[in-house]
Amino acid sequence: MSSLVRLLAPLHALASLASTAHAHSASRTHDGFLLRLNIGLGYENLSLSDATSDFEIGGLGAALSVGIGGLIAPDVALQAELFGSAVVSPGVSRDGVDLGDAIDASVSLSGIGGGVTYWLMPANIYVMTMLGFAKATIEEDGFSVQSDWGFALQGMVGVEFWVDDEWGLGFAGQLLWANVPTDRSSISSSFMAVNLLFSATYN
Repeated sequence: MSSLVRLLAPLHALASLASTAHAHSASRTHDGFLLRLNIGLGYENLSLSDATSDFEIGGLGAALSVGIGGLIAPDVALQAELFGSAVVSPGVSRDGVDLGDAIDASVSLSGIGGGVTYWLMPANIYVMTMLGFAKATIEEDGFSVQSDWGFALQGMVGVEFWVDDEWGLGFAGQLLWANVPTDRSSISSSFMAVNLLFSATYN
């Protein structure tokens, strides 16, 4: 998770700008500044394939994403997305054969991208799509190996309920896929995550 922590470090500075960037907006409407926080659990999996074998490394893990942006039209927002997910002691399989759990190991994904959110009102259901870049990290016994940066795609569908004039709380389903290339052209590698997230949106 260390790469994810480093990736999220700029959020402190961005959050400090929120109060100055925020203009007074109508209550319980989607306009102005946008901040969305998502955290939850799901299935995270790294796939590695070459000419002879297919490896799957993953399992139940945690996911986090943060979106910061603003509305460009009624109920339509553009935002920057920071995202990551990780599995501790992931399960490992080779060619469909279970090899057990990799104790004292973890596999994670971290990335950044740009997204669009559209709300279906008055139900306050939102759909978000994102295109970005991500890399995978495998850590074991203090050693880590990282992939190169690759393309990432994310889709999210959620619903929230107003808890005051600007904050909404709810849940979202997330599908995340990333191509995470290695320095060996003979190896094909990708990361996929399916998560159920708790969401909190300030808007």
